[in-house]
Amino acid sequence: MEYSNNETENNMTKVFSSSNTTSILGGSLIVPNTTKIQKTKNQNNNFSQISFSNFENDDNVETVENSILNIGKNNNLNLKLRLTGELFFGNELIITPNGLINSVRNHNDGQTFFGINNSKDYTGTYYNDYIINYPFENEEYISNHTGRIFDISYSKKTNDYSLYLMNSNFCIYYEINNKIYFKNEKEYYILIGKILMTISQKDCPNKQKIINIKIEFEDESKKEQLFEFKNTDVPIDIGRNKENKIFIDDISISKKHGVILYSESQKSFIYKDKRSTNGSTLIMKDDDSIKIKGEMKCKLNDIMFNIMEIP
Repeated sequence: MEYSNNETENNMTKVFSSSNTTSILGGSLIVPNTTKIQKTKNQNNNFSQISFSNFENDDNVETVENSILNIGKNNNLNLKLRLTGELFFGNELIITPNGLINSVRNHNDGQTFFGINNSKDYTGTYYNDYIINYPFENEEYISNHTGRIFDISYSKKTNDYSLYLMNSNFCIYYEINNKIYFKNEKEYYILIGKILMTISQKDCPNKQKIINIKIEFEDESKKEQLFEFKNTDVPIDIGRNKENKIFIDDISISKKHGVILYSESQKSFIYKDKRSTNGSTLIMKDDDSIKIKGEMKCKLNDIMFNIMEIP
C-alpha cells in the first residue's frame, strides 16, 4: 500500500457501531474494557476511520493483488528488529533474540516489555524494559501497577518475533500489509475503509471450516450485513464491485478491497488486503498477538510506531 502525503498522526479518531453492537475507540482516549471493545460515552454513533492514510474515491485507481508472502520459518538466526516512532521519543531501538539492547530490566530472556512506569518488583527488578512516550493521566495506575502495555518476544523454535498486547486499557492498530490467519472461536476486528468488519471461524461437520463475517456501516440508515461461508467457497472477494461475494456499497471501500483465502496446511481462513486505497487495519485488544514479519506500521491508540526486521 502507498501512503498519502497527508498521512497524519493526529487523524486518529473514533469508530463506533450502532448502539446495540460493539464499538472501537481510538484517538486520544484510552479504551476502557477488559474483555471486549465497548461503546464509549458522549458520542452519537458515528463511524470515522482509525487510519494511516486519507480517504479518497478510488474509481480511477487500479487495484493489483499482491503475491501471498510466505510466513514460514525464517532461516536468519541473527534476525533483529528495529523500532522507531513517536512512541519511543523518536529514538531507534534494536531488539535481538536476547531482548532489547540497553534494556532497563536487563534480563536477556528474549522478551521486551514496554510500559508506562519504571516500577520494580519485590526483588528490585524493573518490570519494564523500556518506558514509552504515552501521556497516561491516572497516577494511581502508574504507581500501583506494573504498567506493562505490550511485549515483543522471540521464539527460538520458530526463529521469529511476536507482538503481544498485555493491557486492556489500550488497543494496537496494525495496518495489514501481509496475510492474517484466523483462529477458531475468536473474534477479529478489521477496519476496511470506514467499515467495521468482524470475523470469526469455527469447525463444522465433514472436517470443513465456517467463517462468519459481520459488516457494520457508519451510515445508520444502512443495515449491518451478515455472511457465512465454508472453506470450499474461497476465494471470497470483498469490495465495491457488485461481482464480489461480499459487496459493500461504500465510497471508502475499493472496488477490490480485500480477499479471504483458506490455508489447508494451517486449517485457517486468511484475510489479505489487495492494495486498497484506504487500507485494512487489524485492531488488537487485550491478549491479542501477531507475528512480526517484514515492516509493520502500528499505532498504540493514537501514537505511531514502526517495527522492521533487519539482518
